[in-house]
Amino acid sequence: MRISFLTNILTPYRIHFFDEIFSQLTKTGGKISVFVMTDELPLRPWKYDDLKREYTHLLKGKRVDIGANDYLYNRTVVKDILDFKPDVLIVAGSWTYPTVWKTVFSSKIKQQCPVLFWTESHDHTGLPNASKTKPVIKVVKRFILEQFDGFCLPGKYAIENIAQYIDTRKAQIVRLPNLVDNEYYSYAREMRKYRTELREKNDIRNDVKVFFTPARMVELKGQLPFLLNAANVLNGKNVMFVFAGEGPDKIRIQEIAEQIGVNVRLLDYQNQEQIREWEALSDAFLLPSISDANPLTNIEAAWAGLPLCISCYVGNGPELVDEYSNGVIFDTLNKEDVEQKMLFILKQNDEWFARAGEISYKKAQADFEVHSEVEKFIIELTNRIIRGGIH
Repeated sequence: MRISFLTNILTPYRIHFFDEIFSQLTKTGGKISVFVMTDELPLRPWKYDDLKREYTHLLKGKRVDIGANDYLYNRTVVKDILDFKPDVLIVAGSWTYPTVWKTVFSSKIKQQCPVLFWTESHDHTGLPNASKTKPVIKVVKRFILEQFDGFCLPGKYAIENIAQYIDTRKAQIVRLPNLVDNEYYSYAREMRKYRTELREKNDIRNDVKVFFTPARMVELKGQLPFLLNAANVLNGKNVMFVFAGEGPDKIRIQEIAEQIGVNVRLLDYQNQEQIREWEALSDAFLLPSISDANPLTNIEAAWAGLPLCISCYVGNGPELVDEYSNGVIFDTLNKEDVEQKMLFILKQNDEWFARAGEISYKKAQADFEVHSEVEKFIIELTNRIIRGGIH
């Protein structure tokens, strides 16, 4: 079996998934090829050379940035893909890229193999400037999406979104969750044996409830509205919120925390090793985003065995949280909801936190184990998409 991916840029949070596909296909005589549209993108600190593999190929092309949007065009994309002779092609990146149009409208590629679109987009957002898609844009988007033979989607929210454009009852939909290095992050459960030492190292008492948030400090990550809406139930409580990352909201977050009397510790960007250490010493994971497609941080936290407190705007929330069993899902912008959910969490004893963390871990094992999920993905591509002859 030969699988091709076409993506805008290589990212550290995707490379483990591609490596696993490479490993499994190689054992059976198959091959993977990942075609990359551009070397780098704005606000992405990594470049192609940082992550390239023997199966990746950087396409020649051009990038045009207009406002906050980028547009990519790779003239030889069709030839490069056809030279690989894939059995299936999976296209990622924005549907607005000219490279995506050139690929999906290529009759030569469509004759060679089925073409699937991989998207995580959803409409659950609390951003004040988020507007509804204009009718004319919706028509164009529907026309382009209808050219694909199927879709790779991570879960409920993404399926709801794509249902605006295609009939999901008839469409070929392959589940493709975001996946992480689960062996690495699950080791946090073992590290928790040394929680006292880890807390002493970071000057945190054992009786403090620690909520950990590894995320940029920007509007869409929601730290500011969360603190403001939770202030009444947090004030005077023996809790600490650890926000790890950079961003323009950092100073304002510190100011608000001091004004409302909430214990907040701000850290700089943390690497994988540091994040795992914080997961090991923390009591719960917190992600109050007001717009978030399908983050990996809460999957990492589930593998680390933490209860999950996440907003209703986080794309993979429905797949990760059984509310009140292993965490809560709240509306960051709704003061009453934030207060109610945080009050519930703060009333729980240590036994509940331990049990909730174990439920998170079991959910990760069931639905986000990288080897088994990639294996299922390859089998589904083979049986439903390729042998099914859908194109």
